[in-house]
Amino acid sequence: MSAALDLTRVSRVLEAVLDRDSRPVMLRSIASWQLHRVPSHVAAAPAGLLPAFLVAGDALLREATGKGVETDLAPERVSLLGFRVAAVRHQRFSDVILAMMEATDQIARNGRLMADDLKLVVELSRTRLIRMTGAAGLDAGSTPSVEQGPEQSPLSGPSP
Repeated sequence: MSAALDLTRVSRVLEAVLDRDSRPVMLRSIASWQLHRVPSHVAAAPAGLLPAFLVAGDALLREATGKGVETDLAPERVSLLGFRVAAVRHQRFSDVILAMMEATDQIARNGRLMADDLKLVVELSRTRLIRMTGAAGLDAGSTPSVEQGPEQSPLSGPSP
């Protein structure tokens, strides 16, 4: 098992990365389809978009190195995604941050960071991994664990 990382530190560093980026984080409302700006402190919060950034980072890191980020998620009614990050484990803090930074670059569109596209980052990364290694490339550790939560992934939702 990998070492537990300081969740507050992971959140604060992602917030700093988003603050330094000149592109705002945008999230589409499921109800109205309108885009809403998400402040960086909300995007980086364990009950904000951090679960989505970590899942996308996990997929990219697993594709690149064969070892992903172990993310424990817990159901959270008062959150953006219905989940909050309970724990993050990996051997190196820098790998986790760099993977989330890569995910951030991959969701950049027209001067904005489109948070809804984090799901696409995961899907495309996993598709490439399957093509390279076959289904065996996706081991049981490639998805976040959810404590007594819905069957749905935090990145799944209705398709547009």
